[in-house]
Amino acid sequence: MEGEEPEFKFSISGILLLVFFFIFSLALVLAGYSYKMHGLTLWGYVFLMSSTLSLLLVLSRMFAYKAAVERLKRLEEQRLIEQRIKEKEKRKKENESNEI
Repeated sequence: MEGEEPEFKFSISGILLLVFFFIFSLALVLAGYSYKMHGLTLWGYVFLMSSTLSLLLVLSRMFAYKAAVERLKRLEEQRLIEQRIKEKEKRKKENESNEI
């Protein structure tokens, strides 16, 4: 990870596909109710449940990875700051020993 910053990448098309699947399942439920087709309503609920669970899993994992990457960035910045402080202290000690 030397010289590289950690970054978070994800596929927007996959998330959009899941959202489309969620909207489609809602449309199935509404169409089933309006046309009084209980089978269509039932399948709509099955798809709605599956799309809800998949969105829940994907989005929670996305936010967890995003938080982990931000934490890694903060730790890397903190390490660099500590390294700079140590270098300055070392130079200061060298300057003091040279003056003596």
